[in-house]
Amino acid sequence: MLYNRLETVTFGRLKQAVQKICRRTFEEKTLGQIKTVYPAAYTFRQEKGLKCYDGTTKQSDYQLVVDPILHQNDASDTPRVKTLSDSQPQMSAQALLLRKDVFHSKLIDIVKEHHRKWLGMLELPVVIPDEQLLRWHPKFPLDKLPDIAPSELPEPPVVKTYSSAASVLEKARGMISERSAKALENVAASAPVAADKKPPETTVTLFPAPSSSAALKGISQTLLEKIRAKEAEKLERAMTRPETENKKLMMMSRLPDLARILRTYLTFF
Repeated sequence: MLYNRLETVTFGRLKQAVQKICRRTFEEKTLGQIKTVYPAAYTFRQEKGLKCYDGTTKQSDYQLVVDPILHQNDASDTPRVKTLSDSQPQMSAQALLLRKDVFHSKLIDIVKEHHRKWLGMLELPVVIPDEQLLRWHPKFPLDKLPDIAPSELPEPPVVKTYSSAASVLEKARGMISERSAKALENVAASAPVAADKKPPETTVTLFPAPSSSAALKGISQTLLEKIRAKEAEKLERAMTRPETENKKLMMMSRLPDLARILRTYLTFF
């Protein structure tokens, strides 16, 4: 709506609108994750001197501006839109739906990539082409997937500040008197030098390897491999089975109960 009215869409205005409608927190990290999933959807820039709506940003500060990328001709992921004028394309309802479908399909592709890696880490790896995959593995930890890494957004221009006498001396050398330079050298020499400390490195395992249960001790390894192979084959068929076949199997599973009911009913005649 703001874009169609030719208004500048700042992150402050966008955040207020999204949180009011969705009742969820919307931060720049979320915007960076959207950029990671669908990089061709928006352009981002820092602009100064815009009106503020959040009450915390000054008008003289830089603000993040978000503009949707719209084209007349269809690109790989860009929907076709109708125009208000020759210079400004309109964000129509059809364009919104198409962009939503593209974003959803890209999210599914990311989950499929995690699912493919998880299937390869099983004791008996399963390989299923993406076009044949119709449902996730029953044990796939869908709710424990890592967050999408946010892409970098434009930062406001950095205003150089001087936090130590040494930095002031380096910048102002030759511009100040010899007496002032000597005083700054004495202050810089007496200032303690902070040692660089690196945080300890931590490794995170996305999908921990399955551990063998103590209850399987004493069972033949050949028998276990046969059981696991049959289970993997059964799960692979379940992940690639069409919905029509699922309905057919569900109806067939009800046949014994129906036969039992009919037999009980006919015995009275």
